[in-house]
Amino acid sequence: MENNEKFEFLRNIYIFHSLRDSELEEIAAQFEAKEYPDGKEIFKEGSPGNYFFIVFSGTVELSSEKAYIGKIGRNDNFGEGALLNNDLRSATATSRGGVVLRLEKSSFKELLENHSPVKDVIEYLSSSYALAHKKNFSWLGEDEVVRFIDQRHIAVLLRRLLLPILIILAAGLAVFFGVIQGGISVSAYVVASISLGIAVLWSLWIFVDWGNDYYIVTSNRIVWLEKVVWLYDQRKEAPHQTILSINTRSNQIQRILHYADVIVRTYTGEIAMNDAAHPEYLAGLATTYWHLAEERLEEERIAGITTTIRERLGFEEKVPETENEPNNDDQGDTSDEQSGFILPQWLGNLLKTRYEVEGVITYRKHIFILFKQTWFFLLMFIILISLFIIFFSLSSAFLGRVLLFTIGAGILFVFGNLWYRYMDWKNDLFQITDKEITDVDKKPFGEATKRSAPLENILSLDYKRANIIQRIFNFGTVAINVGNSQLDFENVARPDAVQTELFEHYYAALRRKKEKEAQRYRDDVVEFLEIYHKENKRYERSQAEAEDIETPAAF
Repeated sequence: MENNEKFEFLRNIYIFHSLRDSELEEIAAQFEAKEYPDGKEIFKEGSPGNYFFIVFSGTVELSSEKAYIGKIGRNDNFGEGALLNNDLRSATATSRGGVVLRLEKSSFKELLENHSPVKDVIEYLSSSYALAHKKNFSWLGEDEVVRFIDQRHIAVLLRRLLLPILIILAAGLAVFFGVIQGGISVSAYVVASISLGIAVLWSLWIFVDWGNDYYIVTSNRIVWLEKVVWLYDQRKEAPHQTILSINTRSNQIQRILHYADVIVRTYTGEIAMNDAAHPEYLAGLATTYWHLAEERLEEERIAGITTTIRERLGFEEKVPETENEPNNDDQGDTSDEQSGFILPQWLGNLLKTRYEVEGVITYRKHIFILFKQTWFFLLMFIILISLFIIFFSLSSAFLGRVLLFTIGAGILFVFGNLWYRYMDWKNDLFQITDKEITDVDKKPFGEATKRSAPLENILSLDYKRANIIQRIFNFGTVAINVGNSQLDFENVARPDAVQTELFEHYYAALRRKKEKEAQRYRDDVVEFLEIYHKENKRYERSQAEAEDIETPAAF
């Protein structure tokens, strides 16, 4: 690979954005391009670190003995952790076919020594990877990798701690002088001690709360993860393909202390990442992956056109499309040899808050919502049943029979209410298919409403747990913005997992849509070329025939 090609490639790598062209040309010459076949290990976990790597083409899988980490692609760097810390490799990197650029350890160290901005970016990226590995975010997709994590600036923490610190100082001084010198009443001493304890707990809560907010750039999306301890948490995110612009905003104090707000605008609004500690890194890397997503789509489009043309012209054998065979393993064992008692499907799904039938994923509201709607009637049902049994066994007089009849009527009334409320809960459904999302609300003996939207119309996905009850029982609302309207999956269990599942289905639907559009475009282009090719041959034949007629015969 020529140095000019390496130079042009490295110009688009964010970690080198601070370098002048002359500096980057010198560094590009030190990188070595190396091709690795599919399945070849680039380095192994536990081995010494000798190179820094950047993916030029293809993909690389990262894994450790404990877990699969993810897949990285073009423009992604890896392998810096062991070089920065003079440590062994913490993961195994396996090529899935492609070319990487690698820089020797000595040249890497020299790069960091001579260019402190590059060192700062690489060190913070490395710490982001370590934090992501430690946090082990459950909402990440199978091949999705965290590329950058930022938090609110420490000035935000200090600002929030100002009042409790003042209370701690005042209460602490009161307690101190009360113990040393006396002279304050017992009640004042108790109030000061309680105030001191509350202020200390408040300070700890503020510190933990500050540390639970993250701004994250992954290979697929931008995420704002917010959590208020015991009370509230939500995740706002936007896939790279839906981003319209990324800007920074700051006031005078923020500029003095070198932090800012990063505003990510999408089709329907914005994700405001306020008080980011490293806004230049956050905005820069988010912009890099946004443009990279656009480039990858364009590369896939061009590759698809090339393949289709070569197939039509007979340069390549067309690969037949095959239908996906149903996976019988997912259908369960229904043979007579299966042992044990199996509940009918309808009975097994009576109280489930998530189940899947023939590819349709269905969510119901959390079981707590059902309990909230039925607990009083359930208690009354138990009491009435108990009274019925007691009176039935102790009394046979006319009055007893009337009382039994009354209690029986009460049981029927309460049971009817229980049934109505259960059916109301049961028929409030949120569904995900491979094409659309649906919100179904059907009242027993009443009207039914159904709202749906294609998966590819999703513009943003947010979830929140709004109070301590939702935090304790782990349920909340997933808000799905589909343009002019919004669908809410209300009070579903594990809203973070629901959001992740929605995102995965959306991403798959978006890829299918892009592939269909690209295929239609390729077919149009190839049809145009075929017609052109035929007309050109016809014209050449007509010209040749005309020349044969005009040429006199030789004697």
